[in-house]
Amino acid sequence: MLSTTLFSLGPFKICFWNLVFLTLIFFIGAILKRIVQRFLKKYVETANINMEGRRVAWLKLISQSVYLLAIYLSFLSLKFNNKLITFQDFLNFKLIICQPLKLTKAMMVGWLARSRGLELNIII
Repeated sequence: MLSTTLFSLGPFKICFWNLVFLTLIFFIGAILKRIVQRFLKKYVETANINMEGRRVAWLKLISQSVYLLAIYLSFLSLKFNNKLITFQDFLNFKLIICQPLKLTKAMMVGWLARSRGLELNIII
């Protein structure tokens, strides 16, 4: 009952257990991120290391890398009911597809005129 497909997202069939696993993985990931940040902060303070801006950025990046692990584990949790899906399929799936923006000269002139408080009556 709980392993029946609720909806499909591209090649993935999502069931209740997938949602539970994803929630747990990202919740544990958020907790691990805080633990890693505290550990790194204590290490820097006890070692009396003077940090420059670039090194602080690297430490933040290390603590954020916990989320990369969470994303990979979330993919593995999708294999619960998608046995034939590979990681390459996950990487190739386009979640958001945007069409190219098409602007005409009349649209640009009208936008510029309105932004300056002018009113144009263009007959095309």
